[in-house]
Amino acid sequence: MDGLVVAVVDTLIGLLLHNWPAVVQIVGLVAGATYYVYSVGRFGQTLVKKWLKIKVQTMDGQVPGFKKALIRETVGKLVSGLALGIGYLWAIWDKHKQTWHDKMAKTVVVRV
Repeated sequence: MDGLVVAVVDTLIGLLLHNWPAVVQIVGLVAGATYYVYSVGRFGQTLVKKWLKIKVQTMDGQVPGFKKALIRETVGKLVSGLALGIGYLWAIWDKHKQTWHDKMAKTVVVRV
């Protein structure tokens, strides 16, 4: 659902910069990554996580901060998705309910 938020921003960027498709892709990628990393790093939540009453936190209950959010939201999610999405499903049977990207960043998703 957060993808819809990012898609709206990407669409607006595309309308403004329609003559430069490569620039649109780069700016859209940076805008999307910034949304996720900033939201999780600063608040532990994106807009949709807030709506769903869940948040990302460190194992000791703190807001992740930008370094952990960057690891989780970029490289971590890439790795989680590469192996047929198994990294996302890992939380189903993990004792701490962590995905691979949570394990990489030493974070966990909890109900608020």
